[in-house]
Amino acid sequence: MKKTIFCLPVILMICVMTACSKKTQDVVSPKVENIPFTPVEHYFVKNNVDTVPAKILTKETMEQYFGMAATMGADGRPTEVDFEQEFLIAATMPTTNQPTELTAQQLLRTDGILTLNYAIVQEAPGVAWFRPLLLVKVDRKYADDTVILAPIP
Repeated sequence: MKKTIFCLPVILMICVMTACSKKTQDVVSPKVENIPFTPVEHYFVKNNVDTVPAKILTKETMEQYFGMAATMGADGRPTEVDFEQEFLIAATMPTTNQPTELTAQQLLRTDGILTLNYAIVQEAPGVAWFRPLLLVKVDRKYADDTVILAPIP
């Protein structure tokens, strides 16, 4: 009988302690993928365009915002884009007289969000005015994802 009376409080104490203890759940961090991309070169933002969407899904939309800027030589042709297989991500800045280069660093995908990290390098002001532009093409399978532009100054 004494053993039962002694064991009962111990058992109750163990039950209370385990019931009140906070259960820790495994925190699942979102999966981050590095997505391949290809820079698209020799295009410019048309003069009549105020804003450019971050995602370009069709050739017609591309032609609405951008013109071709071909130069002499084999490497001077505008990059071809197959909109059945690819789409474009575009980053621009306001018109400036500072030579400015936008360079894609990485494209990350997290939970259906594509984040394009890109560097901005500006030089001293000059006499010419232009609008900086960065275009990259990405596999069409990511076309439904949300696009976020993340400049790295």
